[in-house]
Amino acid sequence: MEIEISLNGAALDGWMRAFRDMPAKAKREFGNGLSDGGLKLRTQVRLALRAQMSTRTAAPINMRTPSKLDRGRLTFTIMGVGKGLPINAFPLRLSRSKRAMVRWSPRQHWRLQPRNASGQFGAIQDTPEAAVSATLWGSVHAFQRSFVGPRGPRAVRGGEKGRIRQLYGPAVSKELVRDQSLIAFRRGVVEIIEPSIARRLAALVPQ
Repeated sequence: MEIEISLNGAALDGWMRAFRDMPAKAKREFGNGLSDGGLKLRTQVRLALRAQMSTRTAAPINMRTPSKLDRGRLTFTIMGVGKGLPINAFPLRLSRSKRAMVRWSPRQHWRLQPRNASGQFGAIQDTPEAAVSATLWGSVHAFQRSFVGPRGPRAVRGGEKGRIRQLYGPAVSKELVRDQSLIAFRRGVVEIIEPSIARRLAALVPQ
């Protein structure tokens, strides 16, 4: 997903008519103002994304929100790339219950299997508690069939013999065009981009 600021059409034509005697310089300053404001707006969008997704730090958001300026088309694009963030990027809560920690572990679940007089294992004693919970979108979400193994938090997909999977949270690519991020973008176009361009163009006007 990506969100783009585009300076063309009627809005651009109006400005260019005002600067018809210096179109090349005007367009260059349009691009400079768009670049200056675009970078500041990208920062605001990143801050909104972090609050929206509840990541522990800004780093995973910043890494997945590159931007590009196209001076020919006069566009500044903020992109959201990648799949869901690793669950370690979010505040985690690991259960202290030994039962919850080993219930779905492929190597330790036998600890919950009672033995009969002959030493044979019985059925696994189930536990409703999830071993891993994470704060996503501002609230705590529990991962069912989760456990903490040598490689960190994991979960079992499906039933007893399901495949072990890594745990992921929301993806920047999807969150970029939603909720707080989208609001910050729309507000920034008016409060950041337009003043930034105006300051650049003002330098072309003789005092």
